[in-house]
Amino acid sequence: MKKIAYILFLLTISVQCIAQNVLPDLKELLLQYKNASSDSNRINACLQLSSYYLFKEDRHLADADSAFVFLKQAQQSYTRLNVESLQYATTGLLGNYYIIKGNITQGKMLCQKSLTYYHTNKNYFQEAINWDHFGKSFPDTNAYYIQEKLNCFQHAQSLFIQLHQQLQASEMLQQIAVCHTKQNKLNMAENEMLQVLKTYKALHSPKLLTAYNALAEISESETDLHKELLYRLDIIKTMEATSDTAQADYYYAKLALVYADLDMYAESLNYILKALDILKKRKQYDDYYGDLSLAIYDFITEGKPKPALEYLFKTVKEVPPQNLAHKVDLSEAFGNCYAAMKQYAKAEQYYLEMMRVFAVTKNSDLYSTHQQMIIDFTHYNQIMGNFYIDTHQYQKAGYYFNQILMLPSGSVRPITLTKIHLMQFKVDSASHNFISAINHYQLHKQIDDSLFSIEKNQQI
Repeated sequence: MKKIAYILFLLTISVQCIAQNVLPDLKELLLQYKNASSDSNRINACLQLSSYYLFKEDRHLADADSAFVFLKQAQQSYTRLNVESLQYATTGLLGNYYIIKGNITQGKMLCQKSLTYYHTNKNYFQEAINWDHFGKSFPDTNAYYIQEKLNCFQHAQSLFIQLHQQLQASEMLQQIAVCHTKQNKLNMAENEMLQVLKTYKALHSPKLLTAYNALAEISESETDLHKELLYRLDIIKTMEATSDTAQADYYYAKLALVYADLDMYAESLNYILKALDILKKRKQYDDYYGDLSLAIYDFITEGKPKPALEYLFKTVKEVPPQNLAHKVDLSEAFGNCYAAMKQYAKAEQYYLEMMRVFAVTKNSDLYSTHQQMIIDFTHYNQIMGNFYIDTHQYQKAGYYFNQILMLPSGSVRPITLTKIHLMQFKVDSASHNFISAINHYQLHKQIDDSLFSIEKNQQI
């Protein structure tokens, strides 16, 4: 009995750590697993490792496969011990695994078994945690899955409230707000996140940064640049005050992007260079070339194309492109530099290479979401259209702008769409298609006025 009690104690501690996002780092978990001297220690290590891989923030499908290996080992160990609670802890995580891998029916069945066990035994704390894991397992690729996630997080929140677990209840409200953001219920999401922020401040939660970031994402969805800038600055202030710099490169890059949207390019350049320096020091290059594109753009709009080109040559030597996506961004950056220096023939060669390689990447598995592919599709076509406007090749420019305007409604950010309509106005005017030109100019003004009212400009 003492052995089983000890196992249950380990399991409870493990689950509480997972619920509060304070898992040890991977090296420590692997060391615990390697040094496990008994079945009980091995099960605990297996469950923590599987949870680490299933619920890490940058989870990939390969991580789920790693989790499955440890879950199967946990199954073998609890079979020898014959401890029912371990069986259902593993069953719930297996359900999460199957949902992540796309076997929704099998996954939901296993998750429900685990939830029923905890509910029947009145272990409401672990039931709440399982609802949380259940919700995090679903993708957010369509409205059905987002609603499934929302239902799970609402169940978990309700249980945490009953248990007077204020912090965990607020964490679930944050997940609910994220779902509402994806459902475009932005006012509701913002009000929920303001409640979360208030609680996190009162409890001195280490998740304060995530609350500010969620509010910034909501403001970005609303295209409210004033509020987004406010929250992005709050993120930087909080991050630097707490020394929680794990995602510093991401936060600096997002702030730089807001400044660029506001045509404040000196400020944008300052922060995007900080992001690049951090990525280089950490040798994390997945986002490096995307950030590099913004840095080069900022240099150029600040009237510094030659320093931009020098920075680009230096970067290519220090951080060579590692995949096709990097090559697309690199071609764009060289094209932008040469276009700014009025070396148009050389610029066009790089731009056409950019589009050639992008045509390959957009049909590959490099993109984790269709939405991100659409963002890049819009960006690269906009680059081409702008280049041909600058070189007075209006028919070519119109082709690329039309590619963007044919996308489904809501696919393009309003701050981008207003620029596309203005450019198409120039194309139509040059082609003496005046009725169409007027229509595009009116659409440009309509969107622009909603984004940059006098009041909002004063606030910024």
